[in-house]
Amino acid sequence: MRREATGDGPVRYEVGDLDVLELPAGAYDLAYSALALHYVADLDRLVRVVHRALRPGGRFVFTTEHPIFMAPTRPGWLREGDTRVWPVDGYADEGLRVTDWLAPGVRKHHRTLGTTVNTPNAVSNATSITIPNSGIGTPYPSNIVVSGLTGTVSKVTATL
Repeated sequence: MRREATGDGPVRYEVGDLDVLELPAGAYDLAYSALALHYVADLDRLVRVVHRALRPGGRFVFTTEHPIFMAPTRPGWLREGDTRVWPVDGYADEGLRVTDWLAPGVRKHHRTLGTTVNTPNAVSNATSITIPNSGIGTPYPSNIVVSGLTGTVSKVTATL
């Protein structure tokens, strides 16, 4: 569907496994990932591959599932009186989560927002990182602070 929308232009679509992806060095101006990084076991490795593949001044733009949604040991809304709450009991415990979402046994890798933001920065010595506060997204509970960030975060982008 997307292939037809972009025609024969410079956009190339490929299907591959991000856990073993290899890309040619200095070949791209932009790398874009939409809601995929939380399925990657070794984020550090993937970010290094992408960083090597970018030309100077290139950008890696990504979105990921909000870490709050992967945090609970038992995902799902809970009732506390008249209020629905999302548990964050496992937020600080990064690692594999297996849930039934779209299909049974979906494997996701929970990372804190700090890890998600700091991995591209550490790999590339990024000169800028942008976290827009668009008012869209899930606000952090007031008792959670991640790498000094509080408030609502809906998207993370990094200039590598």
